Amino acid sequence: MLDHAPRFDLVFAEQLARDLYALDVRATSLTSERDQNFLLTSATGERIVLKIANALEEPSMIDAQQQAMTHLAAALDVVPRVIVATSGANVTEIIAPDGRSHLVWAVT
Repeated sequence: MLDHAPRFDLVFAEQLARDLYALDVRATSLTSERDQNFLLTSATGERIVLKIANALEEPSMIDAQQQAMTHLAAALDVVPRVIVATSGANVTEIIAPDGRSHLVWAVT
C-alpha cells in the first residue's frame, strides 16, 4: 500500500486548493503514513487540511470517515467538518503524473 501513496509537492497542493475550493492559501506538509496531507493556511489565518488518499484507498472508507465526522459534528464543536468543493462534491478524483487515481477532500 505504501508504494501507492501520493507524492505531490506544496505547489501542487496550493493549486488544488485554488482549483477545487477557490482558496488562496499556503501549504505545509503534514506527516501521514499512506496518504498525503497538507495544512492550508490563508492570509487571514484560516486553516484547512487537504487530504489526498492513497491510490488503493476504497472510496467507501473515505465516505465512512466523512459520514462519521458529519454525524459527530452535529453534537460537538471540536469535530472537523468536511469542506465541499466548488463543484458541490465532497470528494474529487485527480490523476497523478504516474497515471494513478487519487481521491482528494478537505476538512476544517
